[in-house]
Amino acid sequence: MNAIEIKNELENLDSQLWTKIARQCFKGWEEMRETQKELYYYTDLNAIINGIFKYDDKVCIWASRWSHLNDPQEVKIGLEELINHGTPQWVVDDVRQSLNKSHSISFSGYNDVLPMWKMYGDGGNGAMLVFNTKLLLERWGGQIQPCIYKNTPQYNSTIKTLFCPESYSELDLLSPTQKTFTWFQMLQMFVSVIKSNDYYYENEARLVGLGNVYFGDESEQKYRLSFGKIIPYVEAFMPKESLIGICLGPCVDYSNKETLEEYLKNKGYNNVFVTTSKIHYR
Repeated sequence: MNAIEIKNELENLDSQLWTKIARQCFKGWEEMRETQKELYYYTDLNAIINGIFKYDDKVCIWASRWSHLNDPQEVKIGLEELINHGTPQWVVDDVRQSLNKSHSISFSGYNDVLPMWKMYGDGGNGAMLVFNTKLLLERWGGQIQPCIYKNTPQYNSTIKTLFCPESYSELDLLSPTQKTFTWFQMLQMFVSVIKSNDYYYENEARLVGLGNVYFGDESEQKYRLSFGKIIPYVEAFMPKESLIGICLGPCVDYSNKETLEEYLKNKGYNNVFVTTSKIHYR
């Protein structure tokens, strides 16, 4: 499919029906919606001041291209599963090619935990944004999925459903072309959220398909520098009201708390609480 054909399919596809299919295939979505009231995004203070709040009416998060994430096994594990389950090689190649322009944002289900501060919160010198899960899902729907860690019950369940399309009946409500298109999207989502057990501690929920035409997103590719490495990214926008709090890291000078509160009020975030980490770390 070319870009125009893909856009036509997206316009003709019932978004609510698509979300139902995604929920049937990825069982963790429903559990996250019901039990995970908040999602947490760990970052550094530079991003807070120079990127995340540069627009007054929305929260801007930089979504990194999958090829530049920390785990070198990103995407590879999922592609291997596609091959192992008899997916035609041309489909595997198309999924791989499509994902070359795909970016994602990683949230955690864990609030104020040291491993996340050390890995993603600038070694404890950063901040953790607190988002209302329900409002994020209202904006992004099935594109936000809990990561699926290899060889877990959820992993086995997703494999069983994904490679047996008749197990989610909503597909029968689609035209043959829409079925093929939706199945291809599900394969891309699967490959995008499969993770090695090495990262199980992150309890990650991931917003996928950003910058990917198959998900209706052709955001402008940008680049940033992080620890001497050039990272391709696209901007993704969270509803302003979805941000409910910011927690400063355990190594941050807590005199920053009052200044950050002032900064947020100047940006019109009057209902966002600012707190400090309860972890003792230096």
